[in-house]
Amino acid sequence: MYLSIPEIVASLRVSRAEFARLFLQVQADEGLVPEGRVEFEGIALEGVDSEAFTTGLLHAQNKGWLKPLVHLIVQNGLEDGGMAKALIAAAPPGSAALNAITNAAAGFDNPEAVYRGVASGMRWTVKILVDGAAKGTGILIGPHLVLTAWHVLKPLFNVNGADGRTYTADDEASQRIQVEFDDFLSLVKGGVYAPHESLRVSAHKNWCVVFSPCHVDELSSRLPADLRELDGMWDYVVVRLAQTPGLERRWAPLDARAVVPRNKSVILVFQHPDGQPLKFNRNDIVEPDPAEAAIVPQLRFLHRANATGGSSGGPCFDKSFTLFGLHQGAWTRPGENGAVINRGVPLVRVKEHFDARISELPSPEPCDCQISQLGARDLQAPVIGCDEFQSAVWRSAIAGSKKIIWISGDPGGGKTFRTRLLAVMLADSGHLKIELNASTISKMSATELAGAICKGAGAPVPDFAPAEKFASTVAIWLRDEVCMKVVAALESVRAGRLVWLILVDLNKTGIWGDGASDLMYDLYLQTAALPWLRVVLDGMQGDLPSALERTVAWEETSKPTRRDMEAFLKRAIVGLGENPDNLTVSTHAVSAMKDFEKWRAKRPQEAMRLLSEKAMEILEIYLDVIHARGNS
Repeated sequence: MYLSIPEIVASLRVSRAEFARLFLQVQADEGLVPEGRVEFEGIALEGVDSEAFTTGLLHAQNKGWLKPLVHLIVQNGLEDGGMAKALIAAAPPGSAALNAITNAAAGFDNPEAVYRGVASGMRWTVKILVDGAAKGTGILIGPHLVLTAWHVLKPLFNVNGADGRTYTADDEASQRIQVEFDDFLSLVKGGVYAPHESLRVSAHKNWCVVFSPCHVDELSSRLPADLRELDGMWDYVVVRLAQTPGLERRWAPLDARAVVPRNKSVILVFQHPDGQPLKFNRNDIVEPDPAEAAIVPQLRFLHRANATGGSSGGPCFDKSFTLFGLHQGAWTRPGENGAVINRGVPLVRVKEHFDARISELPSPEPCDCQISQLGARDLQAPVIGCDEFQSAVWRSAIAGSKKIIWISGDPGGGKTFRTRLLAVMLADSGHLKIELNASTISKMSATELAGAICKGAGAPVPDFAPAEKFASTVAIWLRDEVCMKVVAALESVRAGRLVWLILVDLNKTGIWGDGASDLMYDLYLQTAALPWLRVVLDGMQGDLPSALERTVAWEETSKPTRRDMEAFLKRAIVGLGENPDNLTVSTHAVSAMKDFEKWRAKRPQEAMRLLSEKAMEILEIYLDVIHARGNS
């Protein structure tokens, strides 16, 4: 094995809950039947996370699936880069791509961060195909959204207006667009576990979300005489995909603070030059001439990274692997000794533009996500009547305008079920989910609750200065000492992911511990300041600060309808590889909902559970038909 178990444990950046999910997932990937799978918490009884992880890894080693588990951890980005580095070191020599990763890491204070960042960038970056031919590069910015340079897809826009500078997207062009992903782990050959080398995804029928054209002179590989005319010409387009590859791969966050690095700072450009497999080049940011200072880096930034045809739209990362721009083309001024200087569009300008145009990026439709059942830990429970909740989660994850989701409704209506659905919807690779049960934390003090949050995230518990030694009021101690240290602990382990603080069963009990409720209010207020923090409240009985009302998405559970049951059955049947017959589906749905109304009248708190069991019985009928057909 290329890594010892102590080295793997030291490299992990994962909570116990996340590790438990991966532990089950790898067993499913290995083909183990549900009754043959082992739950992580069933064998890891140690209270210390590192000791528990060691037990789990030893079990995986003994059962012969430690390598797939290691690859799954790397694939989800739940390590500090040391494991990715070890995979590259163990691969056969001679791969230019692997050598490039190693060379890029040289000279960095923390080379492991480079390995981890490169692994992420390679999962997010795509080759843009039009009519099957490579035209440029793009990057995932949502589960189903790709950002690329507008001029890459310019032929798919119609020219309107006498000036020839106004465009509309061709609604019929969706069938001509595809994106193709390479994969970091596909480079690691030589007998080790690796996923498919590439993945192609087609565009959605409503493919164009928002765009801004480049300057007309830039289409002719030149710049306008007056560079100020570049203002407002941001050369980008957001493409909606027909599937949601970001559920597995994660996506690059769009941060308004992702500014262009200062002159001579490192830039890494990921690209598909001339349609080749994914490559990246490391170089530096170029200082503008005095005459360009008003334009660079406000409207464009300059860099020396190598790029050719097909590189347009390639994501540009700084040394912390934060996305800050898109590569666009060559600058007109040559560099020293005639070297080519390239230009890019700052991400902050792109984000400002689409924020003004559409207010927020669209979330995936539930019908596109195909989440019809929960995972193995929830016995594949059916998802019925949760479409609005799924949309709310995606809006919160992608746009971030609603950072608190408040779930309410009658007992037995599926409030807590929705929190389990959220855990399935959001991949661990992009989302750190901390679930706390109200009955467990109800009597904890503020510092005990803070410790539970940190432990749930897999973060070390900070040392909190006692309130009596803090030179201020208890309220300020909770805010500035306890809350801020919790935020810092979460920041230290989130590794670019969104953090979801999920409080379950708040309708059953309050939070009564000394200072604990006030601490939670302080954390709720942090959602306004932290772009990465989300809160989910399951049945909360109290009130939120009035300052947060605009950031709350209210989800009231309601009884499912016949259409909800039909939607579930159709998605589940499609997931079985079958084409659903509308009449048969409708007949089953009507029958199930008649039973549901009877259960609601006699056993209201059990009605949803019974409806779920009924739905699974209907699916069993379809499975029997499929098996009978296969044996005939």
